[in-house]
Amino acid sequence: MLEFVGLYVLVPPAIAGLIQPQRGDAVLRRLGIMDLSFDLGLPRGLFVFPVLLLTFLSMLLYLRLDPTFDNTNLWGWSRFKRDFKRIITIFYPWVSAYPQEITHRAFFFHRYRSIIGDGRLAFALNVLTFSWLHITMWNWVAIIMTIPAGILFAHTYRKSESALAAGFEHAIYGIWVFFVGLGYFVFTGNANAG
Repeated sequence: MLEFVGLYVLVPPAIAGLIQPQRGDAVLRRLGIMDLSFDLGLPRGLFVFPVLLLTFLSMLLYLRLDPTFDNTNLWGWSRFKRDFKRIITIFYPWVSAYPQEITHRAFFFHRYRSIIGDGRLAFALNVLTFSWLHITMWNWVAIIMTIPAGILFAHTYRKSESALAAGFEHAIYGIWVFFVGLGYFVFTGNANAG
């Protein structure tokens, strides 16, 4: 449970603070924490993709080595092909969408099954932690608009048992978000700008 809270509740706002130290420090001051600062003097964008890559690789390794995890859930190519017609085929920056489906679907549902089960609670917590991940964007729009996205991607992962299917779908909807002009709210580069 501590691991769950650390990975899915505490790490996203910590990264948000590292991306925008002045906002993170303001939150710390409001909480009465005066001795800590998020300003480490490092480039602001340094944290997002390295942390995503590190968590993606470590969770992927964990899943690959866990004998109780069905590794076909990582790729599920045949199951992915089944859902392919439902998911429009446009390439999206896989450096974001697919790793998030490993960290927030495959790892989450497998690792915490023994604690929170497989039912509605697990589904709801998955959606909420996925939405909470987007606190790193420093805007409420990102958090709110990723709730329905989280519902859709969690449903796809649970239905298809394929992180590839969920990742591909995530990518397609991500492209749509940018196409309709909402990409500003979920683009990491904009979080670094403010």
